[in-house]
Formats: sequence, structure tokens, C-alpha cells
Amino acid sequence: MKKIFGLITSLILAFTLIHADSNVNTDRSDSYTLWMNQKMVTIYEQFLTDSITEETSIYFSSLVEILREKDVDGAIDFLSELNIPYAINQVFVDRPDSKLMDANIKFYNGEWGVKLDVQEKIHKEMILNLQESLKIAGFYVPRNGLLTAETNRAVLRFRMFHPGLSGGKAVDTDLIETLKEYNRDRIIAEPLEMLVLVNKKTNLAARFKPESIVHADVTQKYGNTSVSDVIHSDLKRMFEDARKAGHILYLSSGYRDYDFQESLFSQGVRKNGYAYTNRFIAVPGQSEHQTGLAVDITAKSVSLGLTATFDGTKEYEWLMEHAYEYGFILRYPEGKEAITGYGYEPWHYRYVGSATIARYIMEEEITLEEYLKSH
Repeated sequence: MKKIFGLITSLILAFTLIHADSNVNTDRSDSYTLWMNQKMVTIYEQFLTDSITEETSIYFSSLVEILREKDVDGAIDFLSELNIPYAINQVFVDRPDSKLMDANIKFYNGEWGVKLDVQEKIHKEMILNLQESLKIAGFYVPRNGLLTAETNRAVLRFRMFHPGLSGGKAVDTDLIETLKEYNRDRIIAEPLEMLVLVNKKTNLAARFKPESIVHADVTQKYGNTSVSDVIHSDLKRMFEDARKAGHILYLSSGYRDYDFQESLFSQGVRKNGYAYTNRFIAVPGQSEHQTGLAVDITAKSVSLGLTATFDGTKEYEWLMEHAYEYGFILRYPEGKEAITGYGYEPWHYRYVGSATIARYIMEEEITLEEYLKSH
């Protein structure tokens, strides 16, 4: 709380200085502008290392982008558009300070005369293309055509990884061209291939769908799950043989289209934050479920949940011994997060078609990434 209070205090004091008189002068000296930029960048760097709320860090990343353009009025307006005063009030509930609250109320009531509309600065279609490109590049942003805080944050992160980019605007030609080049090899050219690799480095097009999706005729958690018809026969055999061996498997999830994945990922972010969600739920376009070749399997022994404790069940033990016989592999093994990009998921199985390939992957305890790299 003290760190948040100190950082937000610095922000308010900085912007109070900017508006010390009624006529804001945006043509300030280079030394003053440099001081402002350094001040905001320093604060943002603290956000990268300290435990600050995700919402507040988004605001600061957007402000840094605007201040890099030496657009002080634009930064003030962006605060207004994001309703920052309300957010600050929430932080000060436990430690109110009359002077800071007065300054906050003055700003909130519009006494600083903010009128500029940031959203009108850039054409909506350009923003839509930018957001789609950022998604392909691995930065999750809502695709709404608005220069939102999430979009600004993604642009900032992309620029941090590409220091050679010129300028500091949210959108410019150099940024768009660099994104296109970066994404050139990320869109999967042959998504219907049996061994198609879908991960955080390769994307399925948003409009991609398997050629044929069928209702999965197996025991299910929800009863309405579908899969690609390519895997249906072997999936059904696997479930039937497991039942004969005394193990009733339940299909929890199969085919998911791009829009469903986006909804699922957004829910995860709201509940658990971006970093945690990104370890276990794929960003839209990066999910194997969109191919129709992946399934999540559970059992009543874990209350039909998707949990790491599934690996202590008889059902899991049977799958580890027999899944390859039907062309399935455990897709995200324990200890392979650095390769797959995802945490351990004993419930997630991927169809690779060939029992020979599946057996090799399972017996060698490798991932699909490792197999494709060596074959």
C-alpha cells in the first residue's frame, strides 16, 4: 500500500506542477520535458519490479507512450479518459490526504479544462489492424479499434523488445512494418497437417476451422463437446477400452473456436491476472483446441476437474500406459514449460495420428516441439 501511495503521489505532484497555472504551455524546454519523461519512466520501471496492481500499471504504460511524444496535454487527457481520479480515490480510502484529495477532485471536476479526445487521433481501421498484429505477435489485446490502455501497453512491450524502432507514437509506419515482418513466419501455413505445431510462437488464423467437426460420442462432462472427425474414431476406441479396463474417462473439452478461446482467456485474466492465465490458457489463435485435435480428459476421482492431482489417479495411469496406442500424447508434460510455454497439464492430450510417433514421444518423455525439431 505504501508503494502504491508513493507512486501515485509522485504522479499527482508531477501533473500538478504541469498545471500550476491556468495556461498549460506544451512548448516547454528540452530539459523540463526530459525530466518529465525520466520521472514517468522511472515510475514505470518500479511497476515492472514491484507488486503493483495490473490496472494501475496499464495506466502508467500508456502514459509513458504519450509522454515520449512530448504531449503533456495528451497525457492529462488520457488520465481523464481512463477515469484515473476514481481509481486514485479507491487507493486513498484507507489513507486520505486532504490536499491530494482536493487536487484530485479539481481534476475530476474538469477544472483543468481537458477537452482533447485521444481516440480521434488515429483512424479506427488502423487500430484494428494494429491489434490483430499484436495478437499474432503474442500480445493479448481486445480487438475493438480503440487505442485502449491494453493496446498501448502491448505496443510499449513490443517496442522494448525492438529498441531500433523509431519514434514513440502508438501507431506509426515503422511499427506496423516491423510487426508485419515479425509475424511473417508466425501464421501457420498448413493448419490441417496432422502434426501441426500450435504454440506461443505460431498462430492459427482467427478464421481457421477444421474441415469437419463432429459431436464426440464418448462420456462427457458437459455433454455438448465436439472434436475434429479426424480423431473421433480413435478417441472413441480409447474411451471404450478404458471403460473395459475399469476406468471411466470424461471428455471435458475438445474443439474450441477462436471466439470461444478469447472469451475463456479474458475470463482467466479477470480472475487470475494475465501472467498466471498465460501459463495455462492459450491466447486466441495459439490454442491446440482450435485445431480440433486436442482434448482435455478428466475423471470422477478428481470431481471432473482439470487439476494437477489427476496424475495421481488410476485413470491417468492407464492413459500414460495406453494413450499412444490410439495416437494421443500428453501434450504438456511436467518440467517442460520452458519448451512448451505452458505449465504441467496432466489432463491435456493431443492427437498426432500415428501410434508409432505417439509411442516414441511418450517413451522418450519429450514434447511435440522436441520431436518436430529432430525429425
